[in-house]
Amino acid sequence: MKEIYIFYTKIKQKISFGNRELSEIFVTEGIRSFGKGMLNIFIPLYLINLGYSLKVIVLMYLLESIFHILFVIPATKISCKLGFKKMNFISTFAYMAFVYLLIMLPSFRTPLFVLALLKQISDVFYAIWYHTQATRSTNEGKRGIQLGVKDLISGIVGLPAPLIGGLILAFMGIKVLGIVVLIVFALSTLPLYFSYENKIRDDLSVKEVFVSKKLRHAIVFMVHGIDNMLNDFVWPVFIFLNITNKYEVLGVASFLGNIFSLAMNVIIGKLVDINKKLMLSLGGIIEAILWIIKSFTKSIYGLFVLNSASGISNTMISLSFGARSYDIANETGDGLPFIIFREIMIHSGRLILYTGLYLLANWIYAIWAGAGLYLLYTLF
Repeated sequence: MKEIYIFYTKIKQKISFGNRELSEIFVTEGIRSFGKGMLNIFIPLYLINLGYSLKVIVLMYLLESIFHILFVIPATKISCKLGFKKMNFISTFAYMAFVYLLIMLPSFRTPLFVLALLKQISDVFYAIWYHTQATRSTNEGKRGIQLGVKDLISGIVGLPAPLIGGLILAFMGIKVLGIVVLIVFALSTLPLYFSYENKIRDDLSVKEVFVSKKLRHAIVFMVHGIDNMLNDFVWPVFIFLNITNKYEVLGVASFLGNIFSLAMNVIIGKLVDINKKLMLSLGGIIEAILWIIKSFTKSIYGLFVLNSASGISNTMISLSFGARSYDIANETGDGLPFIIFREIMIHSGRLILYTGLYLLANWIYAIWAGAGLYLLYTLF
């Protein structure tokens, strides 16, 4: 047993560059990615099958962004006083409550705004913990490869997640899938029991969050928020309504995207460390072209090819955007006000997207507008 523990410790130090905080991020993010990967992509489709209209579902997601914007500053203040790791436990239990109420909807119709509230209590506390840790524990000049390794580990763990989730949902139902996700999220708290609490100042002011921030940063953060939800919400719904309504096919498509992302992760991470701006701009241009093609796609084979290509371009965007964000956060001191500003702007972008989706009868226009916005990544 001692030899196994020593071997595990050496491997952990190697993949986390000898950094204990990075190791904690890698493990926690990997487990959570697997749990969310099995469920999140199917949530809007599940709600459609329960009889909720698209407008009602969009409204739920719109409320999520409003709650996130309202909660992020108070949540940060609470985390600073009580400890970020303690609040991560709250994040986990809030998500577990969200999952439980979600799978019980067929027999007990909890108002969707309650689900949105619980999900954002979870997301906001986790986002503040994660980005604060990542800002402090990644290194200038190595952030691309460090984030690449983190995504590689999360990707390996989460690779089969959408496929497993789709198969469970198709053949066993939402309750079995929900129970599996609850177990996975309970396990995601284990790394926190073996780590120390790092105290951060508790004198944060609202003025700090908004003063001296650049307009181009705000624009790019909003674009990133729109980018996230185009992939996580609009695309699955578009597939479900226009290409196939089979959960298992959507799971396979997501699985393919994960494979290509995984295959290129470390290579792209190294390229990001050479030139973040070029990789972000190139990823944005490729993704803009892919989204125009996606809007005309009708075949399952076309879906598989496009998801595979997007796996690569999305990795280019996520690694370079993350590394550049943490560079800027570190340049501002402890980075906390910048992280909060980033969260507010990202969810403001999502709010704009959801408002457009709610008002538009045809989502194709939102997809075309979103494709054009990818070009704004060149501002970062």
